[in-house]
Amino acid sequence: MKNLFILLCIMFSFGCKKKNELESKYYGKWELSYTYGGFSGIKTDYPKGNGNIISFAGKNYEMYTNNKLVKSGTFSVVKAHSNIEQREVDKIVYDGEVGNIISLNDNLLSFGMDAYDGGSSTYIKIN
Repeated sequence: MKNLFILLCIMFSFGCKKKNELESKYYGKWELSYTYGGFSGIKTDYPKGNGNIISFAGKNYEMYTNNKLVKSGTFSVVKAHSNIEQREVDKIVYDGEVGNIISLNDNLLSFGMDAYDGGSSTYIKIN
């Protein structure tokens, strides 16, 4: 019985570590750089200092529009299957509700819909 308890504790600790690793790679402050309209195919660029910011720290997020806080709460990242990409991807969960695909490439953080004509938003790391 004691061995089973120790084994369960070890398994639980590895599970938590992996979950934190998923989320921690997205930590920081990100400013909107451009959006891409799926169906329309139009790319819209945003200047530096535009005030459209999202930040992640610990289990918390904050969203700003024109430098004003518009939403905050908790977030997590889960692995999910993408119907478009036909592979496992990261999806962000805001306040318990699964949202868009989230990906990181160098200093660019992207959020996209899992749909052929879905739009996307890309942020650049500022902190």
